[in-house]
Amino acid sequence: MEYSTVGVDERLFVRLQDGEELRAGIEQAASDVGAEGSWFIGFGGLRNATLWFFDQQERHYDSIHFEEPLELTFCVGNFACVDGSMFAHTHVTVADMEGNSIGGHLESAEVFVGEVYADLFDEPVDRESSATPVLDTRQWLSADIEASPETHPETGFNLNHTDV
Repeated sequence: MEYSTVGVDERLFVRLQDGEELRAGIEQAASDVGAEGSWFIGFGGLRNATLWFFDQQERHYDSIHFEEPLELTFCVGNFACVDGSMFAHTHVTVADMEGNSIGGHLESAEVFVGEVYADLFDEPVDRESSATPVLDTRQWLSADIEASPETHPETGFNLNHTDV
């Protein structure tokens, strides 16, 4: 296990508007206030949502798309600087009109209504750095992947990262 401590400078409240993209809105708000790292929680309502699921056995992402309205029952994540831009690593749990829930990494979703609360760290978090490994999602990508490197189109992360 590795860990580090960070202090909290400020708290950020974001109210997203109907039609905004959830993850992009979080990233924009973080960038606008000059945040260099944070963790956040949120809730609301979504539509046109795409979630990623990491298949631990096959070592790749699968995705599922929902066009119907969904309750965003929980949203949690962190954001850090990746190649000079904010990236919100976002996990969500959503529910449909029958109350069925599903969760995963959020690729994209259109907001109907949404609020996000963030604790802004007092020091920068660099996603490429191993100084804060809890924020480096590449850690759980296996070092024994034999396929040629592939980069995720949204995050730029090497999906076959071997420097774990």
